[in-house]
Amino acid sequence: MAGRVAALSLLFALMMASAYPLAVSSLGDGDNQSEGPRAAITDFEVSSIEFASVGKQLPTWEQPDGSLSEYIVRHQSLTIDVTITQIGIGAQGQYADYYVNVTHPVGIILAEFTSNATLTGGEAQEQSFTYVPNYSHSVLSEEGELSGGLLVSVEIYSGVGIDEDPLNDYLAREIPVAVIDDPLDEGWCSDVDGDGVPNCPNPPNNGLIWMTAGYDSDGTLSTDPDDAGHWRLDYSENSSAVGSAHWRVSGDSELDYASGRIDRLHLGFRALDTACTDVFSDGTMLHGMGDGSMDTQISTVHDTFMCGAIVRGYQFYSIQLVTHARGEMGLGDSVSLQAVSGLNTEQLNLTNMTLPTDGSWEQLIWDMSDVHPRAEYRMSYLFESDGTNATSGIEVDGFLMFAIEKIPQYTISVDCVGDYKEGIEAHPVIPVGDPVELQCGIT
Repeated sequence: MAGRVAALSLLFALMMASAYPLAVSSLGDGDNQSEGPRAAITDFEVSSIEFASVGKQLPTWEQPDGSLSEYIVRHQSLTIDVTITQIGIGAQGQYADYYVNVTHPVGIILAEFTSNATLTGGEAQEQSFTYVPNYSHSVLSEEGELSGGLLVSVEIYSGVGIDEDPLNDYLAREIPVAVIDDPLDEGWCSDVDGDGVPNCPNPPNNGLIWMTAGYDSDGTLSTDPDDAGHWRLDYSENSSAVGSAHWRVSGDSELDYASGRIDRLHLGFRALDTACTDVFSDGTMLHGMGDGSMDTQISTVHDTFMCGAIVRGYQFYSIQLVTHARGEMGLGDSVSLQAVSGLNTEQLNLTNMTLPTDGSWEQLIWDMSDVHPRAEYRMSYLFESDGTNATSGIEVDGFLMFAIEKIPQYTISVDCVGDYKEGIEAHPVIPVGDPVELQCGIT
């Protein structure tokens, strides 16, 4: 019996000994599988697309959620900084082409750039490309959310089967394009106070300019010194909503504005002659708004050729204007931002708003999409006062215009020739009772 037990014990021991190496091998295989996927030898990545303008950061717009969105102004140089990285582990340099496209929202490619990189694992290459947007594309909602813009995309191509992860070979960013972004930091006015201190030191000569003029009730210029009006710049430190200065109609916060005034702060530009040309024969552009209209009254006030800048409503699908204001007016007096087309005037009346009087500023958004949409117009801030109840007045700062601009070569026109019987075809629909479908030809 004892011998049989010993034999069984020996047999069991031999079976365990033969099974042990199999168990170790199985555990070893499991350890290898838990190490994760194999690192790629070649894996190009579009790591980033960053924007700048002439070596400076782009302006930013604060969205309703507190985030910041960059934008650029049309006709300004946009620098596109692209970073390409080889995030694989390959020690040998690998070649790849990459393509940078600037695309309009309608799908038209406005600019194409091609470059290449030869990188080993862990290396990165940065390169800059420059593009000047000639058309605005930006939308501001009632809630103040900025959207729209050109699409800047980067795509890498390294050859068939080379890049082991194509999902990171493409990256795109939108960049809204505004029409005007003016901090209202400078302009042409005069020494209304007569104290010998210039109210508009170093008036600009180039680009869009803010110009003052004072009028009597019949529309003629007031006599000196009121012919330049009472708008003036305020350079008080840290007191502006944007930039380094803003405009007011009184000497300071302790003084009241003048009575019996009709004064305008006009958007315009200084010209070489009465033609008010924006683009010269050599292609040089003064401001990008197009030719203006000669204003003999403002030219008389400031003793130089001054032109009113013209906004062409028919060139835009939508326009939103942003300005800032604070303060209050006396009873019967007003400050407004006006868009004047001939005898027709549309305005944003600042007087009727509850504006801050504690030194802070209120940001105002004026949707101008339906303001003279088929006409040309000029813009100005208008100050009017009667003979009573003066205060220190409303101050204004910042003039930022977002818009979607029409581009003729990318616009589809619908042309229905003749009257409705000839130009429109009506097709019955099923079930009966649904609206009739109307069709026109697209030209």
